[in-house]
Amino acid sequence: MLSLMIFIFLCFLGMLGMLYFMLRNQEKMCQTLREEHAQTRLLLRALESRLENTVRGTVAPAGMDSPREPEAPSLHEPLLRLSFDEPAAPPAKPAVDPALELHMDDLPLPNRG
Repeated sequence: MLSLMIFIFLCFLGMLGMLYFMLRNQEKMCQTLREEHAQTRLLLRALESRLENTVRGTVAPAGMDSPREPEAPSLHEPLLRLSFDEPAAPPAKPAVDPALELHMDDLPLPNRG
């Protein structure tokens, strides 16, 4: 009886230890995610400000004193082509592999009588 109680106690301690280490690892992961989120938010703000300045034409390259004029969107830019042009060709019907077709033969049912 004592050995059974010691076994249950040790199992309980093992589960407690496992939960403790899982919680500690989750806290480390949560802290890492917070840091990555803050870094991503900072980079996103920098990117947004650069895009706004580019659209306004106020970003001057390193050797120019005056801001340059905004450029017209390129006709070859893939995202513009995908969003505004008509599809190049209608979607083709995929070829059917005859090996994948399933044919059911009518088999006579056995007489149960």
